[in-house]
Amino acid sequence: ALGPLFATYGRSARAAVLTALGAAAAAALLLVPAATGPGGLATFWTRTLGFQADRGSPFSVWGLYGGLEWLQAAVTLAAVALALLVAVVPRRRDPPTVAALGAAVLIAVQLALDHWFYLYIVWWLPLALIALVRRPAVPQDAGRSTGSIAAARRGPDERMTTALIHGSSSDGS
Repeated sequence: ALGPLFATYGRSARAAVLTALGAAAAAALLLVPAATGPGGLATFWTRTLGFQADRGSPFSVWGLYGGLEWLQAAVTLAAVALALLVAVVPRRRDPPTVAALGAAVLIAVQLALDHWFYLYIVWWLPLALIALVRRPAVPQDAGRSTGSIAAARRGPDERMTTALIHGSSSDGS
């Protein structure tokens, strides 16, 4: 889910595609021994992704209430769309922004899952903390005035007066 976001951070489009293809090839090479072991690819699928896809859980709104498959599918599509969108928007990103976007993607993916558990907070909490704690760089001229303090001060003859200083507004009438 975070692949598009991290692959495009600080790289050109061509470098991002090459990085994604390289990561996919490396993952495939790592999975070959598991898939060619006893039982082959079918056993590997059944014991990993197949188990996760087929198990039910009362620890989410999807498992607790029936008839929400359409809504879960919509949330899943929204999570995928968010993961793809944050790869290109916003164009200029600093590390706290990438961390915040990564936390948002992980939260969206977790909302679409059948099993919600509080221990899954550790998936997105480090990214959220980085985004919250790390301050973005402040430009050198931020907060500076074009004038000086001395020019902003009023002179003794330029004091502001009000009716309350002179007593009452009805004194002169």
